[in-house]
Amino acid sequence: MYAGKSLAESYQSYREESLSEDYGKSLRKNIPSMVNYNDTITDGQLWISYKWNSPDNLEVELAFAGGVTTVEFKQSQSGTEIRTIASAD
Repeated sequence: MYAGKSLAESYQSYREESLSEDYGKSLRKNIPSMVNYNDTITDGQLWISYKWNSPDNLEVELAFAGGVTTVEFKQSQSGTEIRTIASAD
């Protein structure tokens, strides 16, 4: 939980904390509100999907050769909760 932070601020914090991982460097620096899009990184080795379920809920799906990791950002009045679900092939 990122207490007192908006979804965009929490995404930025999450991205900065993930820079030591290969996928962290591939996450977009800025996320436009309510725009769904896909990125293919490193010659198709990593696929990233950004999906807005609502203005307060963003789902980022990272598909690797070994599986899929989904990171869900949910903003509430108290801050933004981040939930990570790793699914192996």
